[in-house]
Amino acid sequence: MSYNVDRSGRIIRNNIPVNNTPRNIYHSTPYTPRSSRYFMSPLLFYIITITVCAVASWVISANISLLIFNPSKPSGWFEGISRFFHNIGPYAVFLGGFAGCLWYNLSHTSNYNLKDIFLSFLSGILGCVLIGVIIFLLAIIIQIVVIILVIATGLAILGCGS
Repeated sequence: MSYNVDRSGRIIRNNIPVNNTPRNIYHSTPYTPRSSRYFMSPLLFYIITITVCAVASWVISANISLLIFNPSKPSGWFEGISRFFHNIGPYAVFLGGFAGCLWYNLSHTSNYNLKDIFLSFLSGILGCVLIGVIIFLLAIIIQIVVIILVIATGLAILGCGS
């Protein structure tokens, strides 16, 4: 059995029987691709998803990140480090949500439908969470490094004195 395609796009299946009878030719309908219709226009999709993600990121950065990076808890020189992360945290969390939404929109969106809007929103929330965790860990690591440096400096001063 062999398959051929003629000029009009029809598939011709040639059955060659064993008893040398003439070929049987079956004509099928030509393949016509479906027109790609989007649920909404790409520009409207980007406006909706980025706006929804910006609002969600703003709510997260205004409510949650201010609770995590509260500068009134520590005292002394730790207050300066906490105040810095308190000031930069909400903006970084907002930009993380915006970047997560934009990353999904540029690399994974295909049909601009409700599923893509929802997944874009979830990617924005995931970006907020990831940046928030990274900044929180960075604040802890900086405080630990400063403590280690203070202890090492104190031990070096005591060690040089004797």
